[in-house]
Amino acid sequence: MFLFLERNTRNIIPEEPSIVLFTVLLLIFH
Repeated sequence: MFLFLERNTRNIIPEEPSIVLFTVLLLIFH
């Protein structure tokens, strides 16, 4: 599921900020 979110995030924002956004999502879900 997290891989799917990561792929979607990278497709939407194919830049470094995508990593930050993914980390924020991880923190929220945890």
